[in-house]
Amino acid sequence: MDTLFGIGIHGQPMKDGHNKAYKSFLDIIEGKEGRFYETLLGKCVDYSGCSVIVTGPSLSLHQCGLPREIAIELFQTFVIRSLIRQHIASNIGVAKSKIREKKPIVWEILREVMRGHPVLLNRAPTLHRLGIQAFQPVLVEGRAICLHPLVRKGFNADFDGDQMAVHVPLSFEAQAEARLLMFSHINLLSPAIGDPISVPTQDMLIGLYVLTSGNRRAQPSCIVAIVELWNPEQIASDKPEEVRMTSSQHVPYALGDTRAIMARMKVAIPRG
Repeated sequence: MDTLFGIGIHGQPMKDGHNKAYKSFLDIIEGKEGRFYETLLGKCVDYSGCSVIVTGPSLSLHQCGLPREIAIELFQTFVIRSLIRQHIASNIGVAKSKIREKKPIVWEILREVMRGHPVLLNRAPTLHRLGIQAFQPVLVEGRAICLHPLVRKGFNADFDGDQMAVHVPLSFEAQAEARLLMFSHINLLSPAIGDPISVPTQDMLIGLYVLTSGNRRAQPSCIVAIVELWNPEQIASDKPEEVRMTSSQHVPYALGDTRAIMARMKVAIPRG
């Protein structure tokens, strides 16, 4: 009986002839993989997935980035139907083989399907209404779900390894409800106190200040020939005869490339 209920002899589990501990009744029902937690309190949800979230600053407020691996699994049924309707595949088996081979036509059809299907993103625990919101999915590279930084607060999420679940509403009623009531650009205020919930952080405000500050009165004709490099050190060392670093009569210059948006420099204005 001790072995059956997991008590053992003096707290030590009983073992068989192969030195393997017997699995007791308590071992079966307790823990995350126990009977109650694994099968009775939870279940698998069709048309759903889960992944780590990362920031996607290039997305619109109502968009989320879905990895190709997740998107093709969530929308596989719709892609198969489109392949058969467009006579690209003769049956379900042929359509699945094209999906496995990752034909270019598959990704084109997947993008068309995703344009008409919103998805729901949820971060557990869902403590209030903004814990689950609707987004328009777009395909992204990698294996992480991309999220706009301004909708992070509604989910109480951080980009430090948090995971979120994605669900696909199937019925027309569910899709209409998601579009009319649950889209992230509609839920801009806190349902509890009415304060704005999609607000920029200090980092965003500092970035906007840096990008928009400086003397903008200088004309382009006053600037010496500029070498398009990534930082002031490189530009000063490569073409010193064309661009001089100076402490007076200078104008700010920011490179237009997004990779060097923070690379600011001072260029000399020619005298006379």
